[in-house]
Amino acid sequence: GQDSLLEQFYQRTDKKREHWANLFDDIGHRLWNSGKNLNRNIKDRIIAFFEWRLKQEEPTELRQFTFWLEAEGLDAEWRLESYSKISDVCMVEGAGIRLRALCDMLPNHTANVVECFFKLTKWSKKDNLYIQTEEAKTILKAGRESSDERVQQNAAQAHENLLREGRFDLLDLDD
Repeated sequence: GQDSLLEQFYQRTDKKREHWANLFDDIGHRLWNSGKNLNRNIKDRIIAFFEWRLKQEEPTELRQFTFWLEAEGLDAEWRLESYSKISDVCMVEGAGIRLRALCDMLPNHTANVVECFFKLTKWSKKDNLYIQTEEAKTILKAGRESSDERVQQNAAQAHENLLREGRFDLLDLDD
């Protein structure tokens, strides 16, 4: 609400949006450190906060989603869908070193992981991200082997994006 301390914080720091990013990152770290069991009320409040911040579409802030993606106390599907939404606005910082989190969710959420990876490859050259070979191959293979045509297309496009960048270490996925 308009009178909340959180709302006042955002109003007072509007010219210093790095403070927004620091808060968003801090929340992600706390979620990541909280483990797998989060109180339902806390989850609901965190999700409401995220949706509120996403509507602002402030890249400085949203780029700090990295630790949110790894927060096991939040539903994996929600984390992936949120990552995907953010990727439509901006590139998440540290994404190159967080492919492990995507790979961990791959067995149960293949379609969402491959979609997120595809979006990551659209940004990688622009933001000079390093995408690790083994994790990339794991995700691309899973996408290629999926029975879902959309997943196969996302994997093929991601693969093409990486090859266009000169990532010839990913030319043969069967290594």
